This record gives sequence, C-alpha cells and structure tokens, in this order.
Amino acid sequence: MARIKIPFPVTSAKDVPARAGVGRLVNVLMEQMPDGQVNYKRAPGITPFTQSASGAVHCLGLISVTDAELIAVYSGAVELVGPNGVSTSLGIIDANSVGTIARNNLSTPDIVFVGSNAAYLISTTSAPVPYPDPNIGAPNSVCYGDGYFFFTYGNGVCQASALYGTSINLLDQITVNSSPTTLLRGVYYAQTLFLFTEATIEAWTDTANAVGFPFSRSAVIPRGLINGNAVAGFEANFTATLIFVGNDNIVYLMQGYAPVRISTSDQERRISNVVDKTTIRASVYVSEGHAIWQLTSSDFTLTYDITNSVWAERLSEGLDFSRIECGCFAFGSWIVGDYATGNLGKISANTFTEYGTALTYDFYSLPCAQFPMRQIVKRADFNFIPGTGQPPSDDDYTLVTPGTAGDWNYPDESPDFNIGSPGTSTIDNAADPTVLISWSDDGGNRFTMPVSRSLGKIGRGYKAVTVLRGGQTSRYGRVWRLQVSDPVYIGLISGFMESI
Repeated sequence: MARIKIPFPVTSAKDVPARAGVGRLVNVLMEQMPDGQVNYKRAPGITPFTQSASGAVHCLGLISVTDAELIAVYSGAVELVGPNGVSTSLGIIDANSVGTIARNNLSTPDIVFVGSNAAYLISTTSAPVPYPDPNIGAPNSVCYGDGYFFFTYGNGVCQASALYGTSINLLDQITVNSSPTTLLRGVYYAQTLFLFTEATIEAWTDTANAVGFPFSRSAVIPRGLINGNAVAGFEANFTATLIFVGNDNIVYLMQGYAPVRISTSDQERRISNVVDKTTIRASVYVSEGHAIWQLTSSDFTLTYDITNSVWAERLSEGLDFSRIECGCFAFGSWIVGDYATGNLGKISANTFTEYGTALTYDFYSLPCAQFPMRQIVKRADFNFIPGTGQPPSDDDYTLVTPGTAGDWNYPDESPDFNIGSPGTSTIDNAADPTVLISWSDDGGNRFTMPVSRSLGKIGRGYKAVTVLRGGQTSRYGRVWRLQVSDPVYIGLISGFMESI
C-alpha cells in the first residue's frame, strides 16, 4: 500500500482541455506558515457598510476625501459617506460607466470625476456640476500629481490644469506622438505621469517647465494598454505596485520603465477570449497583508496576490465573476463597490460571506497519479484546521442553487444527478460546518456526486476529514474537489491518499 501526498496547486488555472487537471483555487487565499507549509484559506468576505441613499446602483468610483468623508459615484448619483456608514445624496450625475476620480491637496479639495466622456466637479457639500472651465472638452480620464490635474483625450492630447486649481489653459497641453493610436488613460505613479495608448506608454516627469506643459517626456515604453480601465495599483494606501493588461492580453507589473510579465498562459487565454475587451477592468484591495490586484470581466474574475505572487479566482454566488467593482481605502478599511447594486462593503478576513450571500470555497487538487498505472484508493485524508464551527448566530447566508446538470454528474450528464431546482435558500451551518468532497478520474472534466464530511463544531480540534473506499482511478490519476459554503474559517494544510 502506498501513501501519497496529494499535490496542491500553486496557482489557479481553468482546464483547457477540461481533462488537463491543472488545479484551481476559487475564493481561496494562500498563506505561508512559519514552518514552511501553506495554508489554503478562504478569500476575505465583504461586510455590508452602507447602501445608496438615493437608490442608485452600480458603483462607478470611490475616493477618500478626509478621515470622515468618502465620495461614492454611482450610475446617476453622487453621495457622501461617513465613517458610520451613513450616506447622504449630493445630487445627480450623467454618468453610467466606471470612470476615474481624483482630488487635489487643498484644504477644501477640488474633486474631479471623468466618466462617459464628461468631466464633473464634485463637492462634499453641494451637488456635482459640469467641470467649470469650458475648455475641458470631453476627456476620457483624469489623474492628479504634483499639484496638477491631468486630463487625457482619445486624440492623444494630455491637458494639465492650473497649479492647485481647475482652470484650463489650452497652451498647457502636449500630444502623445510615440504612437498614432488612441490615448486611453493617464496614471500618476511613482512621481511619473504614465500616458497609456493602445500601442505605447509614455512616461513624463516633472521638470517644472515655466511655460506650457509642466512635465517633460522621459521614456517611451513599447507596450500598449488593452483598455482604459485595465490598470490599477497606484491607489492611495495600496502597495504602490502598478499592474496593467497589455494590448497583447498579457498582464504586466511595471518595474521602473520595464513592464514585467506576471500572467500565465491560462490567464492570457482567458483574457484573449473576452469578446468585448472594453468590459475588462482592474481594481485593488488589501486583506491581512495580502495586496490583491483583481481583474474582472463578464466571464471571470482573476486575482493576483502581490504578496505571494499567486493567481486565484474570485466568484460571487450565482455569478461567473466577482461582485467587487471598485476599491478605496477609507476609515481604516478597504471599501468596495458592487457591480449591480447600491451596496458598499468592507473587505474583511473575519467575514465569510459577501453581503450575507455565500462565498463558496472551491479547491481543485492537481492529479494524484502514478501514470500509467491505475490505483485503488483505500482512503483519503484532508488536513483541515478543525473545530472552526461557531455558536449559532444571525450570520446566515444565502446559497444560490443553479439547478442545472453539470459538474456533479459522473459518469454521465443525466439530469437525474441534478444539484437541485433553481432558487435560493437561507442557511446557517456555522455551528456544524461541512465540506463537500468529490473526485474526478478524467483530470477534472466530470466529478462524482459529493460526499459530506464535518469540519468540526467549535472546539472539536480532533475532527478528522476522511473518505474511505474511493474506488479505482484511471491511468491519469485522481483530482479531488473540496467545497465549503458554510460561513466559518477554512484552512486546508495538506491531503494524503492511500492506494494499492
């Protein structure tokens, strides 16, 4: 009898072909332990913070103004949010797409939002108004640095505002000439103004020019941006790590003026398969020292843990992507918006749901194989941190049941093996949480019906998670899938399989 350590993935990939058995980490965060082992934890949840006072939906932008003031821009509305989560409507805004927002350093700061090719001036005490200088035109982004607002335009123009002001002098502009393609975005990062076009990036630094544009060009980087919202990492209180999706579907981390590839072929394939590249958008947040750069489209959400250099996936219940839309540090926490509601939430490692809806931990191992030999699985043991159940509470969660035949159907796709009928149910299994364990002998294409095992009530530190008599594998080995929806702490250290 052989005792084999089940190989765990070090990054997430969606199998192509489906029988590749490359391992997936869905709503999973890897934590390095002092003894060298890795703890596969649940990704941080979202605690409800506030809702739109005006009933608006779709968060378009967030910015912290003072220690007691946060501006939230929604589709059609601007609101002031306080540290106690109270939202106050400031007025309407004619914007419906994710935009850029910036503020200067005045004691009463000017706040500028650019969205839907229009610019607005926002105040914490009055309704938003169109940008006060008619020379503003129709910019596609705004950023702030060294006392200036910088506006970009699709025709390649970058316009600087007055120093510590909002007036526009049309002589204080430059035209990006390293590429004839569209200028998509301006980002001020590391004392440098990066101007992203579809084919190149121009780096400009402050040379305090007495007349005209205050910055001078210092470098041209031969790499373009896939769209104006596919860059993040420059946000205040983040790790100052600029990451963007290039025009070649590769994700790059900017080191000085050198873009360094950090994506894998799997991530690049998934990005290239997005039909409408303008839907791809990036955001950031931090949880327990893990700086997370998130990339979302209508088909997926990928997260890059900068702390560990690990890719994972984040999926909200019932969706193919994450609900997180924007991220901003305010009131001592990372506040995030929601893609379709007026919710604002706080990122929290001590919350195991998203706004009360299940955040399902979904872990796929790598194949445990002795190719080309088959194995008879006598037992499998999973080293979960046990006894994480909690006393019964009001921390119920909603589980969305898709009601479609699919993953669980093995060895066929018959609706007889359907998970259940479509709908939702409210559950509280925190007191006695369970893990659903299933397995695949074709690399993860199809899985068995799951078996349920207890993770242990609170204080039951001796609870074992074991599956006996697992049958015979194929020559390609066995992939294990572990799922937990119950709102408790999850920590998976290792797994072992005994076979003959």
